[in-house]
Amino acid sequence: MTPRLPLLLPPLLALLTARDGHAQPRDPAAAEALFAEGRALLDQDRIPEACAKLEASQRLDPADGTLLNLADCYARADRLASAWLTFRRAASEASARGRHDRASHARDRAASLEPRLCRLRIVVANGAPLSPASTVLRDDVRIDPLTFGEPLPVDRGAHVVVVREADATTFEETVRFEPSSTACETKTVTVTLPLRAPSRPSPSPSPQSAARVPHSSSRSLLPLGVAGLGLVGMGVGTAVGFSAKSTWDDAQSRCEPRGCGDEAQALASDARREAAVGTVVFVAGAAVLTAGVVWWLARGSAPSPVASRPALVVF
Repeated sequence: MTPRLPLLLPPLLALLTARDGHAQPRDPAAAEALFAEGRALLDQDRIPEACAKLEASQRLDPADGTLLNLADCYARADRLASAWLTFRRAASEASARGRHDRASHARDRAASLEPRLCRLRIVVANGAPLSPASTVLRDDVRIDPLTFGEPLPVDRGAHVVVVREADATTFEETVRFEPSSTACETKTVTVTLPLRAPSRPSPSPSPQSAARVPHSSSRSLLPLGVAGLGLVGMGVGTAVGFSAKSTWDDAQSRCEPRGCGDEAQALASDARREAAVGTVVFVAGAAVLTAGVVWWLARGSAPSPVASRPALVVF
């Protein structure tokens, strides 16, 4: 097992490391075994099982060669949109690694599939805008409103388009693309958004309330400026923390089974310094942000000069 450098970093770097723990860990040995199983299943025409093995291999150790085989598996499973997209990804990654023969092969395969792709277009009735509470999903995946009206590639089979409004389903329609070896048509789903009551105009301010505006504006922008400065400080601290995490990972990668050399130790020392600076800046920014917010709230809750002025009593 590769020895690990001692991890004596401040809390900020520990937090970033914990966040990275949600990602799929790399396991090249397991990925290679799954790749071999997937290839063997492909040779036996056990296509769904082969695709599952190749997907798992790609998750554990991404590689353009695995992507090429996975794309071919999708094509043989008649999942042409998935195959087309995966071939394009494989071409991009192979090109970035200088493997131009693989990139050219992947681009050619993607181009050959494109005329046969099924496409689904989602439009909103009457061009009504989405409210912040509305979400349009296709097969439980949120659809970006910028893609409305665009014919997007989909695999053959059934696709469910749903509109959700505050966790309630207000629209649902299923579209089916039948299996075929020929070109596939484009289908359109027109979603209907719930009707909304017209918004009521805000009442005009009375002369008395207008007169109080200068006093209520005592909540100046200065506290917000202080809070914004604190937010910037937190952002800078976070960026420094990510840099420290990157340096730490670089140090780990330079360790060998027999130990960690001087270069790895030096990188680890740099990571500790960066993490310490990031923690200080982050904590200071959080303190300034808190002070700005408290100041803003305190200014807003203070009595106005008019309210605090003593009344004039005439006898």
